[in-house]
Amino acid sequence: MVKDKKEGVVEGKAASKHDPLAKMPEISTQNLSQNLERLKPFLEACVKLGEVLIPLAQKYSAIAFKFYEDYLEQYYSPDLVELTLGCVLLFFGGNFALTIACYTAIRLSGWDTLQNSIGGLWETYTQSRAAINKELSEKLDTDGDGVVSAAEIAKALKKQENVNLLTITLLKAVDPNRLMAAVKGLWMVLVSVMVTLKSQFAQQITIGANVGKVLQDGLEVYFEDDLKNILKSYHPTYAKWSNFIIICFTRLVCISISMLLTRIVAAYHSALKGGDILSKVIIRILTEQELVQKTEYDINSLRLILQQCIAAYGFYAQFKTAFSLIWWLKIVLAPFVLLESFLTGVSYYAI
Repeated sequence: MVKDKKEGVVEGKAASKHDPLAKMPEISTQNLSQNLERLKPFLEACVKLGEVLIPLAQKYSAIAFKFYEDYLEQYYSPDLVELTLGCVLLFFGGNFALTIACYTAIRLSGWDTLQNSIGGLWETYTQSRAAINKELSEKLDTDGDGVVSAAEIAKALKKQENVNLLTITLLKAVDPNRLMAAVKGLWMVLVSVMVTLKSQFAQQITIGANVGKVLQDGLEVYFEDDLKNILKSYHPTYAKWSNFIIICFTRLVCISISMLLTRIVAAYHSALKGGDILSKVIIRILTEQELVQKTEYDINSLRLILQQCIAAYGFYAQFKTAFSLIWWLKIVLAPFVLLESFLTGVSYYAI
């Protein structure tokens, strides 16, 4: 009987060598369909939102561009842009510490990658729009201008047949390798930004916690016994909370001081950057107007002195306003304020 079993095993192994590969199990599409059905209300809401927001964005962006062409373009110059950037850094840079830190990280480690990635995504976008205008204009171009707008695409997505046509068109037009390289580059830049946020936040917490530990040791020696007596006067069991109160107090105070000092250092750093930009522009203008006629060494020395003076005044102006923005400046600098708030939230809550 044992022999028969062994023979059966051997025969089974020999037969398995010549048998075709086992078929993959059939995957039911029921769960996939159910998940897609759950997503359907969300996708429909996105399409409706796109129908409302896209025309508004196109309308107001056209108005803003027209205003720029009519009233602002004539005053544009590289020197004016540099002066504006220098003034923002000089007087308000302390309010955008994380934005400046992330920009510096991108500039040093991923600027070329970011440019190539954005260029790749833009090329992919233009190829997609050209393919849609060429192959689907007759079906999706409802206003007859020969161009399938974003609003028309959003309306077309309500019908499943249009979704299929758009998908097939994009699959034929888009280069997947180019798209993957662009997404990979953006991901690398995003990682560098996240590392910067982590380091900024971790540095503040670490310094504050370490200083708090030193302060805690001192409070435990000189004040813990008195704190226990105070707590016992309310109830004998409250004395066990004395050490907890000291730890929380020292950590909270020292981490807050660390964050404040970090903001002060960031404000002075931004003032130095603003002073550097403004001093270079001023010296260049004075040299072009032949108001400064000195050797290169003297000009550099003058620029450094001017930079430090401007930076000191800018830092004093920031300190005087408690490193805050006036309400109307918050409106003018709204994009940067929102970006700084977003980066602050990411550094505090998402890490």
